[in-house]
Amino acid sequence: MSVAVGVLTHNVYEHRRLKQFKRTLRSLAAQSPDAFYIVSNGSTDGTGEYVASLGGTVVDDPITSCGHGMNVTLSILAESGCDIAVFSNDDIEWKPGSLAALEAFLTDAPPDIIIASGLLEDDYPWNTVIERVEYGGQVALVRKTAPGGTWALRSHDWTLVRPVPESPGYDDVPTCERLRDKGYRVCQLDLATHIGKKVSTWGNASERFGTPLDRKAWGIP
Repeated sequence: MSVAVGVLTHNVYEHRRLKQFKRTLRSLAAQSPDAFYIVSNGSTDGTGEYVASLGGTVVDDPITSCGHGMNVTLSILAESGCDIAVFSNDDIEWKPGSLAALEAFLTDAPPDIIIASGLLEDDYPWNTVIERVEYGGQVALVRKTAPGGTWALRSHDWTLVRPVPESPGYDDVPTCERLRDKGYRVCQLDLATHIGKKVSTWGNASERFGTPLDRKAWGIP
């Protein structure tokens, strides 16, 4: 199985996220994915020029929401010819071996598991744990939602997942709800760390609603 990675970024200089962006890129590049895309969506502060210098894709689009960027980036990944598409926001540090873990999980998981997110979140009102599963030697928690900043999916499933809503603040949660209503499951694995909580690009302060996940209760080290 081949793995394509796409990192979405927007105005890292304006939002003081260059350090996080570089850490994200390093953590993924070190794992040598089969294809690696960097996408700047609608940046106006020099980020586009920086991404271009790295050989990335610059999209000059007036729609700069996270949802729109996800649609652009995941479409690129799905059309890359790789079997697995891994999407990352620009403030995610991926653990060594995380891409291989996602590949193993999605290869072994049944078709109704449509999204495997690499970020194991705290408990929030919208992401209740439903069950614990294990595929490909990887443990995951099936939850009501899976954070879009670390989505992984089989490339051919993008036609079932798309489109992600593009209104500001409405992207991963309503998409997961729609998929769940159709009988699909979304899940979270403990493969990454969100390193940009305090410097959000889109003003996301949802962390204030979270409480620590009882990892021991779910058999998560």
